[in-house]
Amino acid sequence: MELITILRELWHRRALVIVVAVIALTAGLLFAFQVSLAPPSLKSRQYTIGLASAQLLIDTPDSVVADLRPAGADALSARTGLLANVIASDTVRTAIARDAGVPVDRLAIITPSAGTTAAGTLLSTRATQAANGPTGYLLNIRADPTLPIIQISAQAPTVRKAAQLAGAATIGLRQYIDDVAATQRIPDRRRFVVTTLGAAKAEAATRGPRLLVALIVAIMTFVVGCAGIVIVSGIARGWRQAAELEQDDAGLSGTDAEFDPEAGFDDDDELTAVSGRGRERAANEPPIGSASTSPAHSSG
Repeated sequence: MELITILRELWHRRALVIVVAVIALTAGLLFAFQVSLAPPSLKSRQYTIGLASAQLLIDTPDSVVADLRPAGADALSARTGLLANVIASDTVRTAIARDAGVPVDRLAIITPSAGTTAAGTLLSTRATQAANGPTGYLLNIRADPTLPIIQISAQAPTVRKAAQLAGAATIGLRQYIDDVAATQRIPDRRRFVVTTLGAAKAEAATRGPRLLVALIVAIMTFVVGCAGIVIVSGIARGWRQAAELEQDDAGLSGTDAEFDPEAGFDDDDELTAVSGRGRERAANEPPIGSASTSPAHSSG
């Protein structure tokens, strides 16, 4: 019964329901498409990007994979996090952009130090805003908490660029270690070794709102709008009924005061005067049967 009542209410307010339907369709349309009026056009908000991933093993000259007691193995886990953050330094970042053929001001690097762009980089506002867009270049660097492994995730407008970006990050870290070691004259036996675990994996991915989500947005907007119509209509109807009841109560109170049967007996003096006049008329009237006494009877 409640459903029937709601449907009847919406039918009586069908003009408002049509307005809500138009608003819901517009909301779903704007959620899924970019609308242009000059010239009129619809452009889907979905876009395709390239993703690539690579894993780097931070090793020692005597590999921890084969040697049970390699020199420097105890420092690998701590140094892995340090090297992961080094990738976001100005020197390495510039080298990565150059090797990948990416504008340096459009390359964003997320490091494990704070989960955001590392301090000290020259990342521009433009790169920050476009990092997750269809034209952004993004490197997400993570360090394994238990193993000396750095995970690199690259995002670019195309699959080819994403693969180049992941490979350039690997080369840039190796070159940085070699440059520091050469500058400080660190022998090869004491240097870290960066080894790629397998080939970089690259694939295309679709981002942006899907049509199904846009349809759900439109349906939810329509349902909420119809619920609002029913609620507001119920409140307005209850308000009118309450006002009518108040008017009826006021009218009944006035009628009772005007036609109160006990109102004429409140004045004792008036009641006494009426009773006295009644007794006086009764005394002056002749008794019943006195009119039948004839003159003949009197004379006799």
